[in-house]
Amino acid sequence: QHRTARRAPCRRRPCSRPAACLSTPNMASLAGGGTPEPLPSDSRGVIEPPPKEFVCPITQELMIDPVFAEDGFSYERVAMTRWFSTGKLRSPVTNDLMEGQHLTPNQVLRSMISNYKSDIGARLLAAVRERTLTPAALSAYIDSGADVNVRDTAGNTPLLLLLRNFLPSAAPADAPAPTPSYMAGCMYLALELVKQGARVSGTNDDGVGALDVCKAAVGELRAELAEAEAQGGRTLSGSVEDEAKKKEKYITSLEKMADKIESLLEDELRRDKELEEARRRERAAVRQQQEDLQNAQANVANAANQENLNNAMAQNGMGQGLGFFPSLFGLQFQTVVPSPVTHPPTGMWARERASVKAMDVALKVFCAFAVVLLIVAGG
Repeated sequence: QHRTARRAPCRRRPCSRPAACLSTPNMASLAGGGTPEPLPSDSRGVIEPPPKEFVCPITQELMIDPVFAEDGFSYERVAMTRWFSTGKLRSPVTNDLMEGQHLTPNQVLRSMISNYKSDIGARLLAAVRERTLTPAALSAYIDSGADVNVRDTAGNTPLLLLLRNFLPSAAPADAPAPTPSYMAGCMYLALELVKQGARVSGTNDDGVGALDVCKAAVGELRAELAEAEAQGGRTLSGSVEDEAKKKEKYITSLEKMADKIESLLEDELRRDKELEEARRRERAAVRQQQEDLQNAQANVANAANQENLNNAMAQNGMGQGLGFFPSLFGLQFQTVVPSPVTHPPTGMWARERASVKAMDVALKVFCAFAVVLLIVAGG
C-alpha cells in the first residue's frame, strides 16, 4: 500500500542516499548477466509518486474506496467517516463548514486508481521478468501503489515469476548459473512481496502456485546436488564437498521458505473462508431486511385497503347486513351476525323502512279521520 504522496521511495527503509538506491548493482549483475535494463524512473532517477488526485487529503495514502463529500473533494470513505464521527463538520481541505455528511461513491476516480495501480504493477512485473528488480526498486514500486497481484498473459504474478528463479530448469539456456547472492536476493524479494500483500494462494493458468514452485525447486536442486556428488572432481567454486555444503545450506533455506509459504497459504485460505462466510451472512441479513421491509409495507397496504373497504361498506349500509337478513358479502367481514333489534339497520334500507313506516302511520291517521267524519255526518 502507498504510504505518503510526497516522500522518497526509500523512506520505508532509510538510507543516506535515497536517490542513489536504484543505481546499486541488481540481481542480474550479481549473476554475471551484464548491465541490466534501466528501471522505470523519471529524470531524477526516482519512480514517480502517484498523482495527488489519487491520494486522500486526510490519510495521504492512495485511495481504495474514494467518495465525494459535500465540499466537492474526494476522500477515502473510512477516513471521512472517522472524520465525521469525531464531530468535525468542516472540510479537511478548505476548512469551510460543510452542509451535510452525505458521501457519494466516486466510481470514476476508483476506476482510474485501479488502472493506475495495474499499470505500476505491470512495470513491476516486467522488472521481475527481466531480473532487474532491487529491494530499493521494490520499495519504490510499493510506495507508488503498485498492484502486487497483477498477472501477465499466462496468469503469472510477480511472486510466481520471482520464485521461478529458484528453478534450475527455468533459467535461460545462455544465462550463467545464478550465484548464492542472487538467489538470496530473490528469496528476500519474494518474502517482501508476501509482506506487501502478494497472495500465496494464487495460481497461474496452468494451476501452478507459489508452494508448487518452491517444492519443485527443492527437488531439482537436490537432484543436481546428488548428480554433482556422484560425478566427483572439482568445480569452478572449489571442491565438490565445499560446493555441496553451500548447496545444502541454500536448499535448507529454501525448504524453510516453502514451510513458511505453506503456513501462509493455510492462513490465507482460512481468512478467505472466513471473509466469504462473513459476506454470506451479510448478504443473508440484507435479504432478510428487504423481506421484512416488504412484509411490513404489504401489511400496511392491506390494513389501509381493509379500512377503506370497511368505510365504504359502512357508508352503503353493507357492514351490518341488508335489513333483517345480512348479505353474504357482509358476512365475509364479520364473525357474528348482528341483531336488527340491538343494531338497527342504517343506510339506504333504513331510509326505505322509515318511508314505509311513515306512509303506514299516515294511512292509519287518514282512516281514523275518515271514520270520525262518517260518525259525525251520521249523527
